[in-house]
Amino acid sequence: MVSRPSVELPCSIDLYYYDYCEGNGGRFIAMRPYNGKMALYMMKTTNSNWLRFIKRAEEQVAEGCLTDAIGSYEKAQIRGADPYKCLLEIAKLYEMLGFSKVAVSYCRTAMAVVPQQLTAYLLMMEIAESSGDRQGAIEASTTLIKMMPTYVPAYNILGTTLLQVGDVRGAIRTAKSLVQIEPTVPAHRLKLGALYQHEGEISAAVEEFVEVIRLDSDPTVSEAACDALAALDIFQINQILTLAVEDRVFRTKLSRLPARAVRERGYCLSDAGIDLLNDFCQNGLAYLPESPKLLSYQ
Repeated sequence: MVSRPSVELPCSIDLYYYDYCEGNGGRFIAMRPYNGKMALYMMKTTNSNWLRFIKRAEEQVAEGCLTDAIGSYEKAQIRGADPYKCLLEIAKLYEMLGFSKVAVSYCRTAMAVVPQQLTAYLLMMEIAESSGDRQGAIEASTTLIKMMPTYVPAYNILGTTLLQVGDVRGAIRTAKSLVQIEPTVPAHRLKLGALYQHEGEISAAVEEFVEVIRLDSDPTVSEAACDALAALDIFQINQILTLAVEDRVFRTKLSRLPARAVRERGYCLSDAGIDLLNDFCQNGLAYLPESPKLLSYQ
């Protein structure tokens, strides 16, 4: 028997734990009120009365009577309706009522009823993500990824949520997994490049942005990568010029072999950035002032 955490329900409904078990007599849902009393309902699978409550619940939803519909689904469940489907319908209704935490708790109960079914995990992930329940979103998306290793939406939600909670390295790992699953989708590489840039891993960021431009399969994404790459080039060239003022040895190397000089110092420019640096070294490096006027990215 699996116990689920209690949740606060609307109206006059008490606090409950929900347990699911199998017995020789059929399927059971045990609803244990917070006061400790046990109410055990046997769901007779041969009893068709539950169909009446399912239909009534659907009518109540159409009429906007969501709380009443929840009650009807619970009655249908007690009388033999599929508990998994009823629990998910109730979860959806609680979300519509604005009780997201309660909805997530019903998703958890459904997971305990049928652990191998994906629907409850998908619903929980969507509800948790939309309601700002970050822990729930991480839990559901992580489980979904284990069950469906190539399910892209779960990676997207997991990566976004990890970034929201400050786990940038986790978000990077998730983005790298997306790139491995769909290497030709430029949006995944743009996201990974932006995360690398956030962490100060300029070389890795430049590599991803360059690859996005090479793929050239989405004009909007390609344009964003071009802008990001140009900004990184200007940022690094400003640092290079400042270093050239402070370090005469580096300045001499820069005037002779610009690309090699900047690589030795750990800089990583795009081809366009190298061209810009070469042009400056050929035409303006000799006139570099003591305090250089830094370039600006327009």
